Amino acid sequence: MAPKEPPGLYAKQRRAPRHDLGAAVELTDLESGRTKVALVRALNSYGCFVKTDIPFRAGARVALKITHKGSELSVSGRVVVPVADRTNKGIGVEFSEIDSIDRERLDAFLADLVREDKSTRFATLQKKLRIHTATGREARDRFGDPDTPRYAWQQTVMDAFRSSRDSLPAKINAAERAISARLADTDDADIEEQLALKDALHSLRVLLKETSPQSAPAEEKKDTA
Repeated sequence: MAPKEPPGLYAKQRRAPRHDLGAAVELTDLESGRTKVALVRALNSYGCFVKTDIPFRAGARVALKITHKGSELSVSGRVVVPVADRTNKGIGVEFSEIDSIDRERLDAFLADLVREDKSTRFATLQKKLRIHTATGREARDRFGDPDTPRYAWQQTVMDAFRSSRDSLPAKINAAERAISARLADTDDADIEEQLALKDALHSLRVLLKETSPQSAPAEEKKDTA
């Protein structure tokens, strides 16, 4: 389970979506010179949240060396949000000085995190909506056996949920065409098949919407200034 975000973190300061991270950081207080290895828990273009038990005052100047997947990013900043409750000790840091090379590294970090976020959301949504995760009577009545569909059109829906992201739009299109053809059939569907058709169509639409490159989690949209 992801750690709970400190109340009010970046409520006013955040200007871009933040991304979960678990990177080591050398955190240096530029006033005292003390350095400690800590954990960067969230990152965006303008700052980060560092989990640490070292107390800092708001406005304190700090230097950070963040290591992520073998690459190191050096940046200076100031503490804007000290947090000192029992579960979320740490500081919100707003970046103030970063050179062009480290800016490129930061952009690369963020691009990597965006890809990871999308992959995670995609996997989570597939798990949530995947047809073969249904159990018992619901699986039999609405979706059929995972390997032997109860209704012929269900095979195209299963193919969509099992497809890669690159082939997903085409697979969803094929599944929707199969559903449309079944609905246009003169042989009316019984109640159980109608429920299966309705659930499958809704799930396909949600899957396409949530995995679209233009889509973003509602929380991120609210957090972006």
